[in-house]
Amino acid sequence: MKKYVEGWFVTTIAYLLCLFVTVQAYMLMTGLPVDRQRHISGAIIGFSVLILPYIAAGLYARKQFARPRRGAFWISIAPVVGERVLLFLIGATFVASGGDGGGDGIVNWTSVLQFVGAEALPYYTNTYIASGIVSIAVCIAAASIRKSEKGQL
Repeated sequence: MKKYVEGWFVTTIAYLLCLFVTVQAYMLMTGLPVDRQRHISGAIIGFSVLILPYIAAGLYARKQFARPRRGAFWISIAPVVGERVLLFLIGATFVASGGDGGGDGIVNWTSVLQFVGAEALPYYTNTYIASGIVSIAVCIAAASIRKSEKGQL
């Protein structure tokens, strides 16, 4: 169990690091905040947090588990599902309390996604939510890379 918790920690730290570095790099390169031109910033940031943390998790699984593919699956599925559900629940809480500016407090899928995308995370879209399977596949693929022999490159 300790290896799984450490794997989740590696994935979460890599996710946050990728998020912060990508946001800062985007703002430095474009001179715009991430809430402007959300279709561009969302694609760049979304790709970064969809792929890079799960490569790190897969490499961790390859090193730590006797069955790296199985370990990679379990250390990637919890962060993928947990992140999407947690962000949705946080957004739903704000929408329900009238924090979305609409004031009606009606929570539905569209209002929550629009609020979260506009206020904080431009990459949080239906496509990003559905692409969680890609993150899991990337993690398993990274864990499946064979270790090279000492004499080979």
